[in-house]
Amino acid sequence: LAARGPVYVLVRPESRTKLAALLPSECADGRVQPVEGDLGRPQLGVSPSRLAELRGRIDHVFHLGAVYDI
Repeated sequence: LAARGPVYVLVRPESRTKLAALLPSECADGRVQPVEGDLGRPQLGVSPSRLAELRGRIDHVFHLGAVYDI
């Protein structure tokens, strides 16, 4: 059975508006929750209060970030 809990997505603050455009319409139910941060910063750039809020709520992490230096 597939899990139906929230999906937290790390997104840079300046890219937050792009997130809605990238999500398929079936994700409009609020299940996908943005978390503002940055992969290049300590603690992923997530604020201490947000980290405390999320602590113990995340079971799996998928890292899809990359740096392209062309």
